[in-house]
Amino acid sequence: MGNAKFNIDRYDYSLEMQATDEGVRSKTFACISLFSNGKNVADLNFLVPGEIPSRKYFAGEQLNIDLIYEKLAPTIDMLRHEKPLRLLVWHGGTHDEPTHIEARLDTGNLEEVGKK
Repeated sequence: MGNAKFNIDRYDYSLEMQATDEGVRSKTFACISLFSNGKNVADLNFLVPGEIPSRKYFAGEQLNIDLIYEKLAPTIDMLRHEKPLRLLVWHGGTHDEPTHIEARLDTGNLEEVGKK
């Protein structure tokens, strides 16, 4: 099983102005690109309401994942208010041909319960 951990130091947030009629981007409402040390390590594609996510894949070293629309607001809230953040990625199979991909965005430091 392969795995990676990235400290997220920057993100870009974009909204699609209008759905395209070309391929899978036609279902994308918004995209958040996550960066670690200046490198784009993941694109989170939030789909228009009602669309069901169907893909997670690697494009080179970058993770691409589709998410339901309802995950957009909590993700932005986490990016704006939680520091440090890290992206954890693990997969079965090989990087070029994974059998499955899992990912988690979480706080980089463990905190005591009730402490801020």
